[in-house]
This record gives sequence, C-alpha cells and structure tokens, in this order.
Amino acid sequence: MRKPLFFAAFSVAIVLLAAIGADTWRLVRLDRQLAALPSQLDSRGWHLTWQEKRVLWRPWGSQIIFMRPILAGPQSRLWAGVQLSIATSPVHPFSLSFTAEGTQIVRLSETLSLTTGALHGRFIPSTRIATLASETVTAPGLPIEGIEALSLQTLTARLIPGTQNGPGSSAWAVDLRAQTVLPQFASGVAAPGQTLPDQALPDAAVSASPGRLKALLALLPPPRDLHLIVTALNGDDPESGAQLTHDMGNGRYLIQEASFSLGPLTCIARGTLSHEGEGTLWAHLTGLQGFVRYGIAHAPESLRIDPEYARLFKALDEQTARIPDQLDLPFPVSRHDISLQNHILAILTGHSR
Repeated sequence: MRKPLFFAAFSVAIVLLAAIGADTWRLVRLDRQLAALPSQLDSRGWHLTWQEKRVLWRPWGSQIIFMRPILAGPQSRLWAGVQLSIATSPVHPFSLSFTAEGTQIVRLSETLSLTTGALHGRFIPSTRIATLASETVTAPGLPIEGIEALSLQTLTARLIPGTQNGPGSSAWAVDLRAQTVLPQFASGVAAPGQTLPDQALPDAAVSASPGRLKALLALLPPPRDLHLIVTALNGDDPESGAQLTHDMGNGRYLIQEASFSLGPLTCIARGTLSHEGEGTLWAHLTGLQGFVRYGIAHAPESLRIDPEYARLFKALDEQTARIPDQLDLPFPVSRHDISLQNHILAILTGHSR
C-alpha cells in the first residue's frame, strides 16, 4: 500500500520540479529578450527606457518588474507608467501575465491622450494577441461638442496584431468593451437638476435648440454596453506604389462596430475613417420614441416649472408619435468635432412636419 503512494508522490514531485524548471528557463529567456528589446525598438523609431529592473523568482511563478517605464514613438505616441510587472506561471506555460500599477498615461497622437488606472492583462507570444482590463480609462479632449472627457468604466480590450504587410491588410485590430461611459459635460452644458439661463425661444418646432438638447441629454443615464471593433488598415505599399481601393483608403480605420445604449436608445454605427480620423459613419438607431419619452418623464421639477422648458417638453410630447422608432442616418466625423446633437435635433424637428 505504501509503494503506490510513494510512487504517486514521487511522480507528482517530478512533474512539479519539471514545471518549475521550465518556468525558470522561460524567465531567463524572457529576461534576455527584454534586455535586447530597446535596441530593436530604436531601429523602428521607438524608444523604451526604465529607471530600474528587478527579477523575482518564486516556485509558483516568477516576474520581472520595471520601475518608471516609458515607451515613446513617432508622431508623439507615448506610454508612461509607474510600475510594470511581467510574470510567468507554471499553470500558464504558453502565455505571460502583466500588471501595470498606478496611473498610466497613453498618448495616441498629438491631440488624443488617455489616462488609466491599474491595468491587468495576458499576452500570448505565439500569436502576439494581448488582452487587458482596467476599472477606469479616461479620454479627455475628444472631438465631441459639449463633452470635455469620457470615462470608460470596467473596460476590457483585446489587441490583435496584423499578419500581413500589403496595402489594405490589417495593421492591427482592437475589440473593446466598456460597461459604462461617463461623460463630463462642458461648462456650458447643464448637468442634471440644473437650469440654463432664460432664452428667447422661436416656435415649438425650433425650440429643441442644440443648447437645450444638450441639457436634455444630461438628464439621461450614462451610455452603457459600449462595444468598439476597429481595424487599422495598412497604407500604400512603399515598394510597388500600388494604391488602395476607394473603400480601403490610405491607412484608413475600419469601424466594424461602434455600439452603445443610451437609456431606451440603442445605436450601432459602422464605416471607415481616414488616418486623420475624418469620414462618415452610418448609424442604425432604435428606440427613438422611448428615448424622447424617457427624457420628458425624468426631467426634474426645476425644469418643468420653467416656462421655456415647459414649451419644449410640450412640443416634444406632441412630436413623439411622428418620430420613427428606428432610423438609419449618417454621422459625419471630423477630428475637430462630432456634432451628434445636430443630428438628433433634425430627427426631433424634421419628422414633425
């Protein structure tokens, strides 16, 4: 009876020692690859630096810790963190886990930057696919009129590298989801429960002005269930000089899906944008009538007793039945502005005639 138990325990010990040995070998190999990474990135126009590096070995999983890492690239791209840990584990021999502690600063271009809290994720070297998650990601300075910043809550993202270099092929793709999107309205936009200064209104058909419409949008719950799938397409082939087709564009971004829910309203948009972030997205909206009714029903008393808003709510209530519950329409996108409220204004007023 003792011999079977001995051989079973011995076999388990051998397997554990082999796993620990393999994990140690992976750590040594990873350390060498990371040490050579800065020089490899320099040849591509990227620069990776850090203040300190520590290697921690543990039987249940080892890690390499970088203090104050900074990755800078062309066109003002930048990532800066407080501490980055890359870990191996005998339980996951074909992937690496990483954790970025503290506040992260990500600059995607001269005009677009992100700040995040702690990041956690996993990287698969064989496919170069990375998944990451963060509780909060904030994007200030977006080209959306009336909104100063967006805060994405409970975010997960999957980053997929391209496999080809030809024109029109995928350079990279991202599949991003966020549970909630919290907008930070500009100072000129009324927050829930606030009233805008009295203004002279024209007739009821024009009373839903963009400024007042922003105040109504602030009454709605924050957007939820954001889902964004973007593929960046390679531009012209520098060797052949071949041009991409009109649909592909030169270094365009393919928006395969950009969907979210805003109270009763659901929006799904698709289209292509130029490398500068300009183009047109086609959006399919559902629940427009419920969207208007929700805004009227949840208006605070401070707005209801205001004579100007009382006229506005009455006009919207009379027009609700004339508004189509589903609608397809284009959204022109510029790197300077995304005027969503102008399109919603056209829906509210244009279908009342």
